[in-house]
Amino acid sequence: MWSQEEMDKALQEITYKATTDEAFRKKLLADPKGVIQEVSGLDIPEDYKIRLIDYDPAYQATFFVPPMVAEEFTPEEMDAVAGGSCAANACGANGCAGQATK
Repeated sequence: MWSQEEMDKALQEITYKATTDEAFRKKLLADPKGVIQEVSGLDIPEDYKIRLIDYDPAYQATFFVPPMVAEEFTPEEMDAVAGGSCAANACGANGCAGQATK
């Protein structure tokens, strides 16, 4: 699988190109797996699913709901697993909360 460094590098390049090149952005939204493979040079397994969320100015915030857990956690433990992250500033200038779903 990818190293964190490889993932960060690919995400940085993809984010930059997706915010500066309209044709690249359209291609990325149409075929995220293919574009990520092309940019990174790394194979992505057939069963690996990728979901992109395109920015929509109609929304002020998007929240990513973590998966259900089978056991109870303390509030501190939940903060640790539900905090989320934005790799390589992939969420743009508005941060993760500024991203929007369609």
